[in-house]
Order: sequence, then structure tokens, then C-alpha cells
Amino acid sequence: MDKAATVSDQYSKWVVVALLWMVACLNYMDRMVVFAIFPILQREMRLSNVALAMLGSVFLWVYGICSPLGGYLGDRVRRKPLILYSLLIFSAVTLANGSAQSQTQFLMLRVLLGISEALFLPAAVAHIATFHSDSTRSLANALVLTGLPAGAGLGGFYGGFMAEHFSWRMGFYLLGAFGFLLFLALWAFLPARSSIPTRTAAGIDASRPSPLSEAKCEIRWGFLSINIEKPLVR
Repeated sequence: MDKAATVSDQYSKWVVVALLWMVACLNYMDRMVVFAIFPILQREMRLSNVALAMLGSVFLWVYGICSPLGGYLGDRVRRKPLILYSLLIFSAVTLANGSAQSQTQFLMLRVLLGISEALFLPAAVAHIATFHSDSTRSLANALVLTGLPAGAGLGGFYGGFMAEHFSWRMGFYLLGAFGFLLFLALWAFLPARSSIPTRTAAGIDASRPSPLSEAKCEIRWGFLSINIEKPLVR
């Protein structure tokens, strides 16, 4: 049973990394795709240069302000539901971007995107820590964080490709739809855990009973049993 549980833990902790990498990548694609279509938005909606700059900066302002809130919630509520709600909301906002008809609508959607995406990363990093001990935690976080530049690069390319060959609105619709599919995948397969594995200097999982301490306990009780059954003669 212990060996089976260990194998399951080893599998689960890397499933967490793989699934959260996909969310991190999508998280950055959703926020970056708009920059590739600035010329089209400026032409279709008659936006000024200042209005375009606001579309980029308002997201960052809101994201920066709300990130501490994401960390606060990540310490006080269950992290898997928080990650799922963040993914669901920012995917819905991305989908709605495809129907935006004015600068005001785009600005409001960028504000909602900043709020919803700020909830993801603090909870994701904390969720990784519950599955990875000191021996793999840094590697796991580093792997997930590679999804951020990957998403930033893919978002710009994807937005330009969709605008040139199909429609910039279709690009937002497809990204939002993919987010909903990813939500279902995380809801079904993302492991959840409340305890944090810790390791001693010797690399032993401190959350499990030490075999050495169990042996000492058995020896100690066995010694007392012998003493009781065969008291020493003075």
C-alpha cells in the first residue's frame, strides 16, 4: 500500500505541473493577443493612440492591484476551486472580447481580465507547493513559469495569424472556447490536497511516520515488556 501510494504521489505531482502549465500559457495568451491587433482595432473602432495605450496599461494596473488579493485568497480558501474559477472567468472574458463594439466595452473587459487572471498565479504556485517537497518544488515552479513567456510569444503570433487569415473576433472566440475545455480537464484531473509535504535534511518525508521512530517505539515497548515480565533481581 505504501509503495502504491508513493507511485501515485509521484504521478499526481507532475500532473499538477502539466495542467497548470497549460493554464499559465493560456493566461498569457489571453492578455497578449490584443497587442497584435492594435492596428485593426484602431482602424475599425477609430481609436486614438492614447486609447490603444489604455487598453494595454489598464490591464496591468488592475492586475498589479489585485495580485495581493489573489495571494490572500490562495492562503484562505481551497486552491483548486480558486484556480478553476479564475480560469472560467478569464476564459469567459476572452470570449466576450470577440463581441466588443467600442473602446468602453474593451476597457471594461480588460479590467475584468486583470481581476480574474490575478487570482490564478498565487494559487497555482501554492498548489504546486502542496505536492512537491524541497527536492522538486523549485523545478516544478520553474517548469510552470515557462508557460508565461510561451503564452506571451504564442499570443502575439496567434492574434496576428487569426486577424490576417480569418478574423480577430474569431481568434478571441476560439481562445475562450479552449479555456472552457481546459476548465473541464482541470475539474476532472487536477489533484487537490490540503497538506504540504516537507522533508528533513536527510530527505525523509516528515508528513509520514519515520520507520526509525516506529522501530524505536517497538524496541522501547518490547524492553518494558521484558522488564515487566522478568524484573531484575537486586
